[in-house]
Amino acid sequence: MVEPNAGPRALKALSLSLDAVGLRDASVCFFSGEALILCILSLQPRMLVAVGDTPGREIDSIHHPLARNSFSEAIPGTCFPWTPSIAGLVLPSITAALEDPDAKRRFWSAFRRLRYLPDARKD
Repeated sequence: MVEPNAGPRALKALSLSLDAVGLRDASVCFFSGEALILCILSLQPRMLVAVGDTPGREIDSIHHPLARNSFSEAIPGTCFPWTPSIAGLVLPSITAALEDPDAKRRFWSAFRRLRYLPDARKD
């Protein structure tokens, strides 16, 4: 799930980043509320990634009945069990990473961890 204010440049950067770590077929969504619940139910992801703070709060706001941990309290770049079958990961803002070198380093440091999550890359 990506930040609601992510523009075309941020989405292109995210697409290229996903491709760079072998996740070319990852789904990116902007949903909240009931639409987010339906997206999760229909896609049945192995991993749910919040890019930025707002998506993490949106995910927490759906109060998934099987949620074990909060996206809002997660350490960026650290994978955690969100539900028994879905891992969670919070990444720093990609929009900020496009403008600020320090934000870019923080984003990439966290994002590169996706490369080492083989279960997230299998069908």
